[in-house]
Amino acid sequence: MPFGDIRTNMQFDNGFCRCHGLWDLARTLNGDIARVTDPLECIYQRIAVWLATKKGERPIHPNFGCCIRDYMNEPLTMSKLKELKGQVEYELQEIFPEFTVSQVRIQVPERNTIQVEARVGNFDIQFQGNEASLNKLRSQLNSALRDLGMSSYYVGF
Repeated sequence: MPFGDIRTNMQFDNGFCRCHGLWDLARTLNGDIARVTDPLECIYQRIAVWLATKKGERPIHPNFGCCIRDYMNEPLTMSKLKELKGQVEYELQEIFPEFTVSQVRIQVPERNTIQVEARVGNFDIQFQGNEASLNKLRSQLNSALRDLGMSSYYVGF
């Protein structure tokens, strides 16, 4: 199954990598920009970009972005968790139109941290986010976009 996503170096927390920075584009041995070819790598890379993007931040696609931020610092009652589960499932289906998204589970392993488990295609995935980690990803992604000369619509936290 071929994928067309551009591969990033996925360096979220390791500072700079040689002469390249966080979230930099990965290159092939001959210097071309690399594509993601592994389905699981594609899934986690898209999730990272989704987690890093705040809704309304991309004018061309204002509905793109992670809904988890909307639930931070709120009492996560059963009805709120069901609502969040529905939103996460919908958004994952939006970012993975080529896969079926199923078995979405939302858990709260600690205060203000949301853990998501789901099946995307044939892959079981798991990730979690809290306000600090989502803001850090967002800052790093927008810094990488600025370094690439791409417009960034990031305005503070």
